[in-house]
Amino acid sequence: MTHQRQIEGTKYRNWVKGGLAYKYLKDGIEGFADEVVQQDHRRIVNGFKHGPASTCNQCSLNCLKPLHKHVYDPSTGKEQCPWGQNSCNCLFPRKQRCRNHVCDEIFEDILKNHGSSPPTPNWKNTNIQNWCSVPWEFAKCFINAPGYSDKISARDIDAPGLLHIFINNINFQSRVTGTDVFVRVLKRRNTIFHSPTMELEDKELNDCIDDIIAILEDDKELKARDDAQQAVIKLKQLKHDNFIITTYNEVDVCRAAMSSIVIKEAELKQLIQDTKADINTNKADIESKQRDLLRSVDAKTQTALDGALEELNKQSDSKFKTVKQAIELLEKRVRQLELDNVTFKEHLAEIEGHVERLDEARNICKKQLEYIEQKQVLQKKLAERYLKHYVKTSAYPLKMQNNDIDINEVYVTPNMTMTSKSNIKNRKRKLDTEIIYSRDGRRNDESALRTVTRYRDIFQTNDLRHQSIYIVGDVGTGKSSLAKMMIYNWCMGLTYDEKSIAQDENVKEMRSFDFLFFIPLQRMSGFSDDIPEMVRVLYKDVAPNDLINRLFSQ
Repeated sequence: MTHQRQIEGTKYRNWVKGGLAYKYLKDGIEGFADEVVQQDHRRIVNGFKHGPASTCNQCSLNCLKPLHKHVYDPSTGKEQCPWGQNSCNCLFPRKQRCRNHVCDEIFEDILKNHGSSPPTPNWKNTNIQNWCSVPWEFAKCFINAPGYSDKISARDIDAPGLLHIFINNINFQSRVTGTDVFVRVLKRRNTIFHSPTMELEDKELNDCIDDIIAILEDDKELKARDDAQQAVIKLKQLKHDNFIITTYNEVDVCRAAMSSIVIKEAELKQLIQDTKADINTNKADIESKQRDLLRSVDAKTQTALDGALEELNKQSDSKFKTVKQAIELLEKRVRQLELDNVTFKEHLAEIEGHVERLDEARNICKKQLEYIEQKQVLQKKLAERYLKHYVKTSAYPLKMQNNDIDINEVYVTPNMTMTSKSNIKNRKRKLDTEIIYSRDGRRNDESALRTVTRYRDIFQTNDLRHQSIYIVGDVGTGKSSLAKMMIYNWCMGLTYDEKSIAQDENVKEMRSFDFLFFIPLQRMSGFSDDIPEMVRVLYKDVAPNDLINRLFSQ
């Protein structure tokens, strides 16, 4: 592997770790968020003016008449929502109040507790008919992103959704020390998951992890929660170079990134449509105001030509001033609408550029996900083959042909000692190592051997990976059994859950290898030492050549 490829590999590992950090954030904050939402929902339903027994599941958000009323804005000559909502129901006649006096109260509470100014609840995320019965239904109004309309519990909400509710809900903000770190973590999450390179520098990863830990160790409540602190332990492990990233981790993070990109693209495309609609509306408004202005000027000119101007002056200056002010107001409104259109068009160009970048990121992420899923399929096929053919052994040493029992049922760890040639080759910082078998754990011609008690001792010394490992021993000392047990543990590493793996150190060590290829050398005469070619021949029925080539090149 070239030095450049090693650097790229490290940055990609960092990117996967960054994705895992947000998984651990969700694990640590999910229970707390659920409690906060449940408690706030009880506050709302217990505070209804008609008593806590009030309920409703009949209203429609499009038809609901809110408690607040619109106000007249003389600068625009239009009615406006006092909350600053552009298309609030208060602006439209024929809306209906909640007959149970419930939904309109919740509507006002959502506006009152939204943290932005003006408040911008995401009504598309919610089903008003479930406001009284499903606590998360009202909470989803505080998630300023699409894609949550079908979610009904904290378990269904991803990390950015949980971050949104703390950033945007005033009541929830009071449960944490501050929301600045929440905003940073949310912004960084989008940067990581929408990256077209799928790479992350060491400092960026560490900053990301530190900020997430800061959230989970918030002094007000989270620091005292066990689930939050368990997540902190996992987050700190991510900082270690020897943290094991499995293919399953890669798949999970890539799928999450793909989902995030698709959702963001849909959001931006909808924003493009809305912006174009605003431009067209403004254009029509400009044309209307210009016509009004021309009519006003034409009427004034015609009056002057008819000799009525003198009569107008005889009345009072106030009437003339009123006409003049109306014309000036129209002119001002036209200029403002034209400026708004320029802003809208600049914003539209910026959004379209962002969509193009997301398209690029999605295509790259899709290709990487396809590759990882190919790896995952190959792992499964290899494990099926190994468990069926290569991990069986005989319980009777004198009847070796009777391979009818799993190696783990009869395996006994042999005495092993190790010596190292202590030379570092090719700047790869990997050691040549010899594992020596003997029935008493030592070999006569070696004066200083280290005892091997676990796989980690075999594969590395002082955190340096061994480049080549040679196992030496007499017939019957257990070399083949060791190989079979390693194969078995590698297969178990693919299927065990995290807790089981943590309890078995050897399975955990084997899981650090994406692939284990078993090559019976008696079948490989004539292949010299070309291991990739051996693998291509032995496993051509389960792995295409291009996949094998990519695995060995990376």
